[in-house]
Amino acid sequence: MGLRLVADAAYPFDYSKLPAGVGAVAGYVGGDTPHVWTPAEIAAVKATGRQWWGIWTAPSTGEVLTSRQGSNDGADMASALNRIGYPKTLPVFYDIEQGTWNASPAGARAAISAWKTALHAAGWASAYAYVPLAAGFDWIADWTGRAPETLPTGVIGQQWAGNQDGDTYDLSSFTDTLFGDDMALTAAEASELANAATFAAAACTRAQALQAQVAELQAAVAALAKQVSGIQTGGVDPVALAQAIAAHVKLAAD
Repeated sequence: MGLRLVADAAYPFDYSKLPAGVGAVAGYVGGDTPHVWTPAEIAAVKATGRQWWGIWTAPSTGEVLTSRQGSNDGADMASALNRIGYPKTLPVFYDIEQGTWNASPAGARAAISAWKTALHAAGWASAYAYVPLAAGFDWIADWTGRAPETLPTGVIGQQWAGNQDGDTYDLSSFTDTLFGDDMALTAAEASELANAATFAAAACTRAQALQAQVAELQAAVAALAKQVSGIQTGGVDPVALAQAIAAHVKLAAD
């Protein structure tokens, strides 16, 4: 059993900045988070050849968690995962921040247990909590700055580096058994990317057409200025000039 790198982030970022060997990017599907990842953002990760893993964040204001909170979060996460077609073969995570854990480790454990029960019942066998180092199980936070060579018993991942590349992502090492088979883009995800590419191509074509129109208008303005100068010296027919101006106004309106 080996270890593989995983990045986690609140928001999408430049995946070309990731170190070699990152096999998955984890993001949020809901809960107490500033950003829920969209299907298009998830598809963009998968288009790089990496997996995308889903996280749900428990209330992070330092309140005491309960089994009811865990059950509710588990049901809500399962619904969110089903909406985006998240594979049952991939792991899911319950984010318990340091302040929330410290408020009541017993309450946090009860919430985690209830959350896992809900996710297991919904079909996700690989359901784990993200917890402080002191908890000692599942996915632990221990920012040593160096990737671990092994993980303690009962631990499936260690977040060992945070705030990478200008605070855009954190790095963890996970047991490679969590990866399973790499999942190809679903039809819906491929459609999201195709729509985005089509929109970008159309926008580029329109921009090029507008640039050509601008150049034509600039030439027209220069010609009109020359004709106006000719009127002032008596060398231009005013009727012909009026017709030219009308034509240029129509070009600008188009």
